[in-house]
Amino acid sequence: MKLAEIEGGKRPSGALTTAEREDCSSWRRENKQLRMEREILKKSGGPLRQGKPEVRIDQGGEANYPITVLCRVLNVSAQRISRLVQASCV
Repeated sequence: MKLAEIEGGKRPSGALTTAEREDCSSWRRENKQLRMEREILKKSGGPLRQGKPEVRIDQGGEANYPITVLCRVLNVSAQRISRLVQASCV
């Protein structure tokens, strides 16, 4: 089926318009981001709930998170993350 037919409303069930595909793609990206943020918070939840400023950075773990996401989610600076990584390597 041609894209013009789909966009024009003549489409089989399940065929998505360009706008619908863009929305779906956007929702998938957002969902991926939210899952990553939730995982970060779950893994760091103990120290944060106990009021401790330290967050353990496990470099041997399966998950690698972008520094910008860690900083935003944990509300810490990039320098703080860097110090935590250096301390965990000692």
